[in-house]
Amino acid sequence: MHAERDAWLNPSALSGKALQDRTLTNLYNALNVWRGKEAMKVKAAAGDFAPRLDELHTALDQAVCAAYGWPESVLEDDEEILRRVLALNLERAGE
Repeated sequence: MHAERDAWLNPSALSGKALQDRTLTNLYNALNVWRGKEAMKVKAAAGDFAPRLDELHTALDQAVCAAYGWPESVLEDDEEILRRVLALNLERAGE
């Protein structure tokens, strides 16, 4: 994910205004629009990359669930993710 996102953010063939529009803010605003979480105008290049970024994040989320032995259904519940991450942190801190 990082390599593809970085390649989108810093393409060697662009400069000036086109490159200035390639920010994490613009990219993740476009991702939120793509996911239906926001309704706003997005930069065209960010909107074009948003579906691929969504695929990359989904694959990463699934890999994390597999690594921790969590069911993928946890991805549908932000509070449950936070509970599990807190439990891991407390366990590792010895609490």
